[in-house]
Amino acid sequence: PSSAERALYMRAKGLLEVLGTLREKGWEEKATRNGATREEMVFLEGVSLLRKGQYEKAAETLTNASHLSRGNAAVFFFLGRSYNLLEKLSSAEEYLRAACEHVPDDPDILSELAIVLEKQKPYTEASSFYKRASAIRNPPAQAKGRRQ
Repeated sequence: PSSAERALYMRAKGLLEVLGTLREKGWEEKATRNGATREEMVFLEGVSLLRKGQYEKAAETLTNASHLSRGNAAVFFFLGRSYNLLEKLSSAEEYLRAACEHVPDDPDILSELAIVLEKQKPYTEASSFYKRASAIRNPPAQAKGRRQ
């Protein structure tokens, strides 16, 4: 994964953190004030639809976002989540694996992929993604000390 791909992902996560749930009115204006680009606004609209339970519309909007912002793991992640919630598991897996290729050490991506795999019955592979996600969220005590 390139540093540009990671930067795209971190920017998207940062916007989502600043904007909150995207369920309430006014998030678009706040996103604009925070410098969201046209591509990011399409992505944020997709996430807003997803969080409002409009999974089909979210998938359509996020597909558009994936064409505008190629290689953005955040778009792939939320597109995978939309398809997971629509029970379109092979599509969910495809997009979540793409997200994982771009950002292989994000526990949210790994956990969502594990959920999709578990639903499809490859339990061993699902388990390995759960373990990776857990290891990233809860590093061993020795590793925590070395990072400082």
